[in-house]
Amino acid sequence: MKKRALLLLLVVTLMVPLTAHSISAKDELFSVKGVGILKCEDYLKIRKSKSVVNFKIIGWIGGFITATNRYMPDTYDISSWYKVDSLAKILDNHCTQRPESPVVSAVMAIVQLLHSQRVQAFSPGREAKVGDKTIRIYEEIIKRVQKKLVEKGFYKGKIDGAFGPGTQKAIAAFQTKIRFVADGLPTQMTLFRLFEEK
Repeated sequence: MKKRALLLLLVVTLMVPLTAHSISAKDELFSVKGVGILKCEDYLKIRKSKSVVNFKIIGWIGGFITATNRYMPDTYDISSWYKVDSLAKILDNHCTQRPESPVVSAVMAIVQLLHSQRVQAFSPGREAKVGDKTIRIYEEIIKRVQKKLVEKGFYKGKIDGAFGPGTQKAIAAFQTKIRFVADGLPTQMTLFRLFEEK
């Protein structure tokens, strides 16, 4: 019976793009299609099932966020250092706390959280390479990392947006402090802890 209910939910989700619902947010009324009309509790059931529909959900989140880059003033990249799978985990947490909320409202709340961290104008991509691991990251984000590391007493070099040995060493020292693998790479979790920790 449980599998049948989940299958029905998946079938309905696949048909969602054919329908639209109105959503109200701050005295605005707009149409939402696709995954966004799901309630958070249904979204979480689909995520737990680890079905192919997960890719559709993640794709919808990525598309919504990418569209935000286009229409939000002074925004080059709203999710400047977050990957879509990290955003999905944030959405999972939001939906766990607010199961009756529509997914689109939850994603809009995430966009509001990301707003202060956005890259406002074009910033060249840089490579942060340590051994055989490479991360692509905006120069602007490396500058922010360097500034934050200065504030925390880990970095004394120039704020230049370059991922050099001094920046790597400072990131590694911070990672040691928070008990992460101290490789000096600006990973998603390292950046999250660096920017979110007071």
